[in-house]
Formats: sequence, structure tokens, C-alpha cells
Amino acid sequence: NLNAASTAEMVITFIQEIPYCLVHEGSCADADKAADFIREYHQSGKDCLPGIIAGVQTPYEFIHNLKGDCDTRSLLGFTILSRLSIPASIWVSEVYGHSVLGVGAGTGSTYYKMANGIRHSAVELTAKGFRLGMLSPEHGDMNNWKIALYKNE
Repeated sequence: NLNAASTAEMVITFIQEIPYCLVHEGSCADADKAADFIREYHQSGKDCLPGIIAGVQTPYEFIHNLKGDCDTRSLLGFTILSRLSIPASIWVSEVYGHSVLGVGAGTGSTYYKMANGIRHSAVELTAKGFRLGMLSPEHGDMNNWKIALYKNE
């Protein structure tokens, strides 16, 4: 009996509770030649999932192995919310090298984009504690985000 915003918050928290795992297309050996974040992530010895086409897992794969980064998490959130008829979107940023979930459920956040007349508020899924409408301050320039996919019904 939750409203759309409370349901979205439940889905967001569920996804945030899954430990972060970098998913990438190349091999672990290729990571030394990769962009700064991927190279540093590998050098720190954190868990990763290499050899994944386009560096994104399907929601089915993610739920089964619980290994996902920003793209994989955003796709899972989008899929769940869409199935629950809650407007959702996936935002990508080449500048930030990141993706986040957008949710078309009431919030007064300044971190939003319009998707065909519906206000979608951003939410960070790669760390715990971010609520609907919250982004890291270093990712706060809305001009650096593009909506890659959305569903409003």
C-alpha cells in the first residue's frame, strides 16, 4: 500500500544495499591501460566482473550474481519501477563516466530532468544513503546528464 515515491525509495534502498562491483568489457589485465577510475579500482584489489559485453549486465544476471556497477544498477532500477508502472529513466554522463536512475515520483529536488513532460528526479545507486532526488555534489551539473532511456507509464 505504498505510494509511488515510497515504493521507489524501497527499490532504491534495495539496490544500494548490494555491494558495488565494477563490471567491464575488457579483461582485468586491460585495466592497467584503462581510464583512471577503472585502473585505480583494480589496483585497490576490489571485486570486479570482467568480460561482460558492453560492461552492463541484464537485471536477471545482476539479481543472480549480485555484481553490478552504475549501469547495471540503473538498468535494474529502471526495470523494476517500469514493471510497477512508476515513471523511470536512465541517465548517462560522458563527462562523469557515470549513470544514475531517474524517477518520476514526487520530489522537490533540483536534480531533475524532464522526460516527455514528466519530472524525473535523479538518484545515486552506487552508494548507500542517497534518497530520491539526491546526487553527489560533484555530479550535480544537470547539463552533463542525458536521458538514455525512459518510460512514463
